Amino acid sequence: MKATEIAMSGRGGRVVVVVEVVVVAIVVVVDIVVVEACSMTRVDDPLQPRRTTRIKAMTPQREPLVSLFRPITTDLNTTPHPNVDDFDEDGTMTLLPLPTQPTNQSWPTDTWPLRQPDVADLGALDTAVAELFDAGRPELGRTDALVVVQAGAIVAERYGAEVSAESTLPSWSMAKSMTAVLGAIAGVDWSGTVDAPEWVDERSVITAGHLLTMTSGLEWSEIYEVDQPSDVVTMLFGDARADAAHYAADKPLTSAPGSTYQYSSGTSNVLARHIATKLGLGHNSAGFEHYMRTKLFEPIGMNSPAPRFDDAGTFIGSSFCDCTARDFARFGLLCLRDGVWEGDRIIPEGAIDRFRTATEVSRGIDDFVHGAHFWVHEDGLGTFACHGFEGQYIWMVPAADLVLVRSGVRPEQDKATLVEALRDIVREFAR
Repeated sequence: MKATEIAMSGRGGRVVVVVEVVVVAIVVVVDIVVVEACSMTRVDDPLQPRRTTRIKAMTPQREPLVSLFRPITTDLNTTPHPNVDDFDEDGTMTLLPLPTQPTNQSWPTDTWPLRQPDVADLGALDTAVAELFDAGRPELGRTDALVVVQAGAIVAERYGAEVSAESTLPSWSMAKSMTAVLGAIAGVDWSGTVDAPEWVDERSVITAGHLLTMTSGLEWSEIYEVDQPSDVVTMLFGDARADAAHYAADKPLTSAPGSTYQYSSGTSNVLARHIATKLGLGHNSAGFEHYMRTKLFEPIGMNSPAPRFDDAGTFIGSSFCDCTARDFARFGLLCLRDGVWEGDRIIPEGAIDRFRTATEVSRGIDDFVHGAHFWVHEDGLGTFACHGFEGQYIWMVPAADLVLVRSGVRPEQDKATLVEALRDIVREFAR
């Protein structure tokens, strides 16, 4: 496959776009899974989706990126996308099918294939991408990297000052999604109880699924302000940083497991410890890192991940697995492909659907609905995502066969503004 890479210098960094004239026809036949919602107090599998969907309006700005090129032909612009009213009679919404890799598209195990974007309006995409790097939009923060993958190939890529495709970028809480995937690969029984020596009382009924959906019922404060009492700051940077999982597991119950949602980085680290214990690698950081690399990272060509472990030997699965933007995109593509890579199943069948199913008791608490260590956007496009502090994102968009990676810094009070700017980009591919 021949491709031409064109680099253009612009304000805020380097733009890379790729030209290749190809014709792609994608036909995907997938059984759609419908899951019924139910009420719960204590449940073994707290994953009942009941979805409402909203899409907000967006705005653009400019600087040339890809508007020199004519869009190639695919089914993307002719196949109607599901709208916000695609609900079943009982009020539940089906999960959109996950797209398979186009048969004429190589996998990015060794090198990312590059081509031009397939959109109806290249100028509008130009504008939407450039806006993220516009110094005149401080409310969008500082974007250090943007990678957009369409139908398995990079179609837009741009980096800020002093950042490149080789730069290792922070994962923050995007590592939580990697932790969930590692649990699935390890064969964790989500309905089973957790290996937690601290839980010799009523907490012993907490399941791995409760940790996965942030419904353990354990006390926790997730506040990222150094001048306020915060369990997450104490665990990651304070007195408890030597044994993060123990600090989180030692918290008391404040509600029945499965009955309430509380976003908690602590539960991710308890889950990471549980996975390692199940594998016989408890407190063995070298052994668990080897497992991560051989079972997840290396098979899909992720060579940059830098997982961090605490003094107790537990992977800090809540927060620390930094990667290059392209490797974050590889992880996103693996999830979008339902855990299959080059014909091999890396993630067990059904796991990604579990992760992208809304946790009902999480509604109305955070900016997005929580799934199971992934976020659910409910935008009519089937978007599910990994989110990290200060605007680290991997978005998987099934309806547009799209992966979007954004890394940088974002003012906390302007979170919604950045999200709208990213949705501007997605919209161009979903028209």
